[in-house]
Amino acid sequence: MKITHEIIGANKIAEQLRAKIGEIEKRSKNAIEAVGYRIQRESMERVPIAMGDLRRSANTRFEDRSNFKSYAVVSYGTAYAIFVHEAVEEKLRGKNRPKTADGQDQGKYWGPHGMSKYLESVPRDFRSELQQLVAAIMWEGLSG
Repeated sequence: MKITHEIIGANKIAEQLRAKIGEIEKRSKNAIEAVGYRIQRESMERVPIAMGDLRRSANTRFEDRSNFKSYAVVSYGTAYAIFVHEAVEEKLRGKNRPKTADGQDQGKYWGPHGMSKYLESVPRDFRSELQQLVAAIMWEGLSG
């Protein structure tokens, strides 16, 4: 004797689950991108203003790997980026920069918001805001 059971709607349930998993993957990638761009934007505000080339070299790229493993990589592309980032002594902070050849004022060294560890400090200083950003993006895609 053989007894079989059929679960009515099992295929539909499986299809809905696959769709939700796809939505979660999409939202998680969107959250990673948003966090990466936010870290880049905030770190650019902390780059010493005199380092215009350094600020312009900021870059965020995304590495997408299977099984929910995606990464945002924020970097600065100048050869001297690491030296400015690690210049914790911040020599000359607050002193006037020399004027340009045409007499234009260039402001102060490390001013107005420049700091060493301009990239490393952002995730730590904005941890709560970044977590809220991720949560908002994830819930937005899952409601309803």
